[in-house]
Amino acid sequence: MSERKKILFFGSEGRIGKSVCSALSKDYDIVGVDVMEAKSDFYSDYVVLNGIDQVPGLYEGNDYYAVVHCQQFKPAGFVDHSLKTVDLDFIDKVLDVNVKLPIISTSSYIHRVAGKPEPGRIINLGSTYGLISSNPALYENTEMGNPFIYTVSKFGIGGLTKYVGSYFKEYNILCNSISPHGIENNQDPTFVKNFSHRSPMGRLSQPDELVSAFEFLLDERNTYVNGANIPVDGGWTAC
Repeated sequence: MSERKKILFFGSEGRIGKSVCSALSKDYDIVGVDVMEAKSDFYSDYVVLNGIDQVPGLYEGNDYYAVVHCQQFKPAGFVDHSLKTVDLDFIDKVLDVNVKLPIISTSSYIHRVAGKPEPGRIINLGSTYGLISSNPALYENTEMGNPFIYTVSKFGIGGLTKYVGSYFKEYNILCNSISPHGIENNQDPTFVKNFSHRSPMGRLSQPDELVSAFEFLLDERNTYVNGANIPVDGGWTAC
């Protein structure tokens, strides 16, 4: 029986992360990383992240088959931030988690896989808001919204994915992203109605509907998908 491969998974206790980690733990050893104490028991190890300066240390003495960047910053009052009143402190916090963390992690991972015969694998969690802007009509008559810096940060993740994938020969990493949209999370009923009316699938998605995309990119038989983005959006960006 072959040794189980180890995955470092940032954002493991989030809505998407927990669902994906639970499914992947059947075949992989998951090292979960999040800002809160773990509430799940399917990790082989778990790290509470207190700051992005901890990230390089997670790689010391460890060899990971793959790294997943699934973390994102959405604090209370997230929707209240606007280009009309720019809050630089809020911008820095979003970029620290959504962009700087995966950059630092990617740099650390490169050093671990350099010179090895098998490529490393990075999966970045993007968003349809890293492909197109959010539609203001979705949020009409709700208390929900999407601040500009979230879209900016997700476009940044897409750029990082393309860049790392383009430099495969130097980095020896298959780097891809997955872009979900409309994950069910007890949203405002008006938002659900607005979303479902515009979605080709006519509904929100469930977190576990992302699992198959992760499994595909992690499969050791996948040796040539690189620098790609897989939208799991029910066809939202198709029309």
